[in-house]
Amino acid sequence: MSSVKGSNGMTVVLVFLSCLLVTTVFSAEWWEEEMEEQEQAMESGELKTISAGKTLWNLGYIESVGEASCDMDEALSETDCYVTARRTAIVLAQEKLSEMVNGVVIDGESVLKNELLKSSTLRLKTVGLIRGAEIVAEDRITLDDGSILARIRMRLPLYGSDGLSDMVIRHAAEAADERAIPRFDISAPPKPLPCTGIIIDATGIDASPAMAPKILVLEELNAALSIDQVDIDTASNIGMVAYASDIESAREIEDRAGISPLIIRAEMAAGKTRADIVISADNGVRLKAADPDGDIIRSCRVVFAGESFF
Repeated sequence: MSSVKGSNGMTVVLVFLSCLLVTTVFSAEWWEEEMEEQEQAMESGELKTISAGKTLWNLGYIESVGEASCDMDEALSETDCYVTARRTAIVLAQEKLSEMVNGVVIDGESVLKNELLKSSTLRLKTVGLIRGAEIVAEDRITLDDGSILARIRMRLPLYGSDGLSDMVIRHAAEAADERAIPRFDISAPPKPLPCTGIIIDATGIDASPAMAPKILVLEELNAALSIDQVDIDTASNIGMVAYASDIESAREIEDRAGISPLIIRAEMAAGKTRADIVISADNGVRLKAADPDGDIIRSCRVVFAGESFF
């Protein structure tokens, strides 16, 4: 367990910093198990603090929790103790959000951290988003030894005008102009088929979620889906694609899949981050036939389904 000095000189003990999902179903699946492993490492002296986190692509936000406590013996009052602990907890939660944002995947080749190093404008906007992250819950807890613990839970949305995607999608679109990717096309597409959306079946494939993923078509890896093919405002608001754990869950995302989606099997994941999805040439023809004018792609009615996204 580590400590820092508060503004009045008293010691603030950093209890732990963690990220969790409010929904208990998800918490039981990943948060408790990960925390238990780290608690064992702390008992053995391998760790000084505890941290855990997850970007919740299906719910559309990143959430962090900062916890800090102070010793009442070194505080002027209970209120002074809590205010100092709360201030530290907020800083911890913001630092965790920053760490998680840095790891957000943009596409098959880039992670947000690398883009932040290239663009000071993007970096400043990201700092502003993190500092403006909403505090969704806070608790004041008196511990058995009399010290007071402050717990702050913060949330940063992935989508919408105040979300991370608005900034990332627009940055990715500008970058795409500098490195255009060949479009997948066929000279004589078959008669269009009735289709309300596209589901890419990536079950059993080790793929990662991203802000601006591509669908690439064998053999030339031309893009059937890329940032320059979508409506930027729509992509910023809801994301270029939605993510689901399986086909059935993907069908339930009605605003993306609709009542009659085209389901296409993915061949593999591509790129250093494994965020881009590769489909066969035959399935590329099916996709083009189902969306000859590009309306489905343009309106972001695409779902990637696979257990590895969660």
